[in-house]
Amino acid sequence: MEAILLGHVVGRSIQHIRFDEDDNKAMKWNGKIEKKKKRGKVEVYRIAYWSENGDYDDAEDFDVAPLKLAADFLLGDLVLC
Repeated sequence: MEAILLGHVVGRSIQHIRFDEDDNKAMKWNGKIEKKKKRGKVEVYRIAYWSENGDYDDAEDFDVAPLKLAADFLLGDLVLC
C-alpha cells in the first residue's frame, strides 16, 4: 500500500475489480499503471484498463486517485501483478 501512495507502482500490471454501472455488477479488469500525473492540484494515476478476456491493445485510459487504489488494495479488490 505504501508503494501505491508514494507513486512507486508506475509501470506495474494490475487486476482490479470495479463496479460497472452499465451492467450494475462488479467486473474484473486487467490494467497497467501508465503514469502518475497532476490533474489540477490533485495527483492521479493514469491507468489503462481492458477486459479480463481482452488485451492491452483494447485498453481505455482512466484517471484514478492513489487513495482510491490504496483502499481497493486493502479491500482485496486490487492485485498488483
